[in-house]
Amino acid sequence: MFARLANQRLLEIRQAFRRIPQHIDNPDNNPDLLWEFSDANKEKVKEILSHYPSNYKQSAVIPLLDLAQQQHGGWLPVSAMNAADIS
Repeated sequence: MFARLANQRLLEIRQAFRRIPQHIDNPDNNPDLLWEFSDANKEKVKEILSHYPSNYKQSAVIPLLDLAQQQHGGWLPVSAMNAADIS
């Protein structure tokens, strides 16, 4: 009986995951769009980057992605991820 319940629950979980939309290039989440921080956040970017030596700027990628996510109300567009590529 337990195995049957477990199999049923596993089937429900799989069906739920199939309903989750995958990445779609919609106007808000298009990787080819140019993305920039807002004017208010550009100062925060400078402040974040100032914490890292010039040869370790790539270490700031997580705080910058967090700032981008805050700018978009809790989600992170692909174009912002591409823009965060610090070289």
